[in-house]
Amino acid sequence: EKWKTKKKYTIKWKKGKAGTYVKIQLLKKGKLYRTIAAKTKNDGKHAWRVPSTLVKSAAYKVKITSTKNKKLNDSSDNNFSIKK
Repeated sequence: EKWKTKKKYTIKWKKGKAGTYVKIQLLKKGKLYRTIAAKTKNDGKHAWRVPSTLVKSAAYKVKITSTKNKKLNDSSDNNFSIKK
């Protein structure tokens, strides 16, 4: 997948047993790069406008973590690209 800066995308996940709220983070090369949402409702979707300040790369993933139990988390299966 390729996402463009300044465009809005919907991040989707399965709610599972993560509780009422989750944290959404952007990983780059497997390391935390930016927090997309520190606390958002665990409803399986979150709209995100890709900031123009993000560095162009093909090594991004999204990580979703329960705010109640940090052991409950999951990341994108595959990398995706962000380009200008």
